[in-house]
Amino acid sequence: MIEVLPKEKITAKLLTRHELVQSKKYKWSCFVCDYKKDGRVFVYNNLSTQLYQIENGEVVFEKDRLYTAAELMENESLKQLAMDYFLVEEDQNEDEAYEQLIELVIAMYGKREKGYSSYTILPTTACNARCFYCFEKGMEIVTMSDDTVKATIDYILKTKRNGKITLSWFGGEPLVRADIIDRICSALRESGVEFVSNLTTNGSLITPALVQRMKDEWKLNYVQITVDGDQAEYDRRKAYVSPQGSG
Repeated sequence: MIEVLPKEKITAKLLTRHELVQSKKYKWSCFVCDYKKDGRVFVYNNLSTQLYQIENGEVVFEKDRLYTAAELMENESLKQLAMDYFLVEEDQNEDEAYEQLIELVIAMYGKREKGYSSYTILPTTACNARCFYCFEKGMEIVTMSDDTVKATIDYILKTKRNGKITLSWFGGEPLVRADIIDRICSALRESGVEFVSNLTTNGSLITPALVQRMKDEWKLNYVQITVDGDQAEYDRRKAYVSPQGSG
């Protein structure tokens, strides 16, 4: 197993080594997601931003499986994942643990002065293109629920540093759910948050009306658009399934 990305620095200080308890059973954390590419499996912890690459057969990722402490101790990779909070006690209330972590961040590093200055937000993993090279190919399509949108807004308000922040919109194709971007930006403006945005997009859903919203409401100052060769090559690679999007 290879660590591809380490824990975020502040989180690493607060999430110390997770010791296993023999009498407990363990589950995969709700903050963990997996994806596969070229026969390799990656597991990512959204709480700590840590990413591991798992070699073939080393660990079988089964989201609903429970493990005994003995099973984890017998497998060095599983043991390491448990110590890094990819696996947690079966009865752990992760919502409560998350809130406690946020409170610790605020208490130790300050709500404004030493908070975060940038946030990468995925409104959806859905996309209206089918690029053959996409590293997200085969991933489950997930879109922010109303509760997740509200939680994202609340998280930014609780953890942002003083002054202007940056919102990076990513996907999937984030413009498939431009309405979610509207809601988050609107809530932040109403709360007096100063921000700018950047966007990674295939560009197919941009319209003159949307450009105006991007400028006035999203405070967009940077857009990365993928262009794959001339028109014929571009169309072949993108293989759009619905150039008009899905809402």
